[in-house]
Amino acid sequence: MRAISNQKKEDVKHLLQQGTTYRKISELTGVSLGAIGAIRKDLNVDIEANGAGRKRIMSSNDIRAVIRKLVTGEYKSVEDASRQLRATYPNKVTPSAETIRREMKRLNYVAMKKPNVLPLTRSRRNARFRFAQAYRSWTVEDWKRVVFTDETKVNRLGSDGLHWTWIDPDGKLRERNVIHTYKHGGGSIMI
Repeated sequence: MRAISNQKKEDVKHLLQQGTTYRKISELTGVSLGAIGAIRKDLNVDIEANGAGRKRIMSSNDIRAVIRKLVTGEYKSVEDASRQLRATYPNKVTPSAETIRREMKRLNYVAMKKPNVLPLTRSRRNARFRFAQAYRSWTVEDWKRVVFTDETKVNRLGSDGLHWTWIDPDGKLRERNVIHTYKHGGGSIMI
């Protein structure tokens, strides 16, 4: 492979910065397409994308608005978001549920099933603190002697169907990400 002169490298760099295509640069300078790519990499030349390809349906503002409404609970799910957007903007191209899901994943949001938890009231917080204080000196061996049991729940009222939620990229569960259960499971019997 023959060396490319510094003058030709500068010519290629100048043409790249002007937005000239690789093929046109190759015709003008006689440098191969691969060498043009190598020169661009070596000289760290930033070039703008030519804008080819399908345009995004959702702008960054649209995405932020949908995420905000999903997070605040105004939209119950991505399907609900898609449906409400379609109803709100009937003459505009609106994103499908799958498009919204893809954008959420691109921004590192994670979908998960909502866990059932009791509301963290002041009395429960105090009880947890007292428990932690009482057993803070226990070792792993002490905990191995404890037998943990489980219960089963039979529904009397309400649904125990799956509920999905979007977790923020930081991975923390927030109040909106859980289903609160109340005394005796809110209409169910523990056996």
